Amino acid sequence: MASPAVSLGERHIGLFLAIAISSCASSGNVRVTPTPGLEQRVTITVSRGLQPEFRWSPDSGIGWLHVGRHDKDQLVWEIFSGDTASSMRQPIRYGVPPAGARAKPAIPLEPGVEYELSVGRIEPYRSTTLITQIARVRFRAEEAPPK
Repeated sequence: MASPAVSLGERHIGLFLAIAISSCASSGNVRVTPTPGLEQRVTITVSRGLQPEFRWSPDSGIGWLHVGRHDKDQLVWEIFSGDTASSMRQPIRYGVPPAGARAKPAIPLEPGVEYELSVGRIEPYRSTTLITQIARVRFRAEEAPPK
């Protein structure tokens, strides 16, 4: 099991940066704000089911979201706003990117497997783009109860 200091989100930031850099309208400079200890300033809720809905509080726009399989250190879905702003609003359902967002195709979630969801902001700052992880949470994929 990985330590919190080296989370799935931080290990995959390189992939995210490659995608974000290719879409930045600025001078091409990107700076990642480090998140040692990652203060949890945002509360995330994940609904039940194999295609869960993600919500966060306080309600604000986010610039990126990614989900990884924790036991295999595998990225299973990633989306980011199609611009250099944090414009994606909640709720976001797994595998269904919001209008205007860019997405990696989602790999189906498996029942009983633990995943990690990370969300962050993308903000222009002077001649660079700041990419900041603002929250992460682990969740276990479960089949939704029958209705």
